[in-house]
Amino acid sequence: MNRIRRIFSPTYDELTLFALSFTCILFFAANFRSTFGNGDFVFSSNGTGPVVLMLILTGGVCLSLYYSFSKRKKGRYEKQVMFLFAAFMNGFSGIWGGTYILSKSETLTWVLIFPIFNIITSYLIFSVARDRVLEEECIDDKDVRLREVALSTLIISLAFLITRHFLHWHWTATLSICVFYGTNLNRVIVNFLFPERICTQK
Repeated sequence: MNRIRRIFSPTYDELTLFALSFTCILFFAANFRSTFGNGDFVFSSNGTGPVVLMLILTGGVCLSLYYSFSKRKKGRYEKQVMFLFAAFMNGFSGIWGGTYILSKSETLTWVLIFPIFNIITSYLIFSVARDRVLEEECIDDKDVRLREVALSTLIISLAFLITRHFLHWHWTATLSICVFYGTNLNRVIVNFLFPERICTQK
């Protein structure tokens, strides 16, 4: 069972982590006042849980962006933070997005496929997190190229603009789609458009 989970749980590299961090920044920048200010999203100030999650979120975004443009070798603790950040992004977008789609919109039922995939991904990650987060290989050490970062930025931005501003979907549905793409499809698309060797070993 553990072997099956390891096979099907996603492998994170710099490109995937960049896609997730850019998605996170994009949504914070575009939705902070309209969504967070109106109380659609509330973090309780009681306890240390929310503080830890915000530290992981902030640390994961900063480290993912930094290593997308740096050739410095990642440290073990840095990899652990980025691994937990990726798991949190998949879990949050899946649960929050799925809950909204089920309770608020009958016309977007088919979009449930994206949060469902995100929930499955986060489950697979957390089911082996205790072992994988301690491994040196929990985050790939290969460098990403600038054109791959640029392509990822373009596609995620288009997905956000189309679903949020053209189709007028709620931000939770849009977030689920962007996280799904960044985790499961971004590397596939990049490999297809740039068939030569994508990364160089550090």
